[in-house]
Amino acid sequence: MEIKKVLKEDLEKLIPSFKKAFNESEWNQRWTDESVRISLTNIFDFPHFYGLIAIKEGVPVGAILGHVQTFNDGKTYYIDELFVDPIFQKQGIAKALYGDAIRELRKLGVSGAFFTTLTNSSAYDFYKSQGAIHLEDSAVFYHPF
Repeated sequence: MEIKKVLKEDLEKLIPSFKKAFNESEWNQRWTDESVRISLTNIFDFPHFYGLIAIKEGVPVGAILGHVQTFNDGKTYYIDELFVDPIFQKQGIAKALYGDAIRELRKLGVSGAFFTTLTNSSAYDFYKSQGAIHLEDSAVFYHPF
């Protein structure tokens, strides 16, 4: 497996693994090629984008995508997406993507990452196992309108 910096030209190649990761398994969402394309384009076009792609046997099987935000006391990475094609899950790919991103972002002066996930998901357990901290003093809001 190869992990490398993801480029804008990789976007189309990520659509199948993104769709499988979120339309199958525990998420059961309803992504289409077009909705994935729009979402990933928005992520890739965000200022200070940073991401890595995992390639196995020449095929993209997952990625970590986000952006770096500067605050008064340093830089933080906001993870928009971390996904692995379900066929390739439980093989250490997410761990490799996450770990490599942390190592590379540290070199850029980034001191941590923020992200959201559901507490009753395998993603929550994954992040906890990697040393992420559930911030008890913070809240995630959604305001429907």
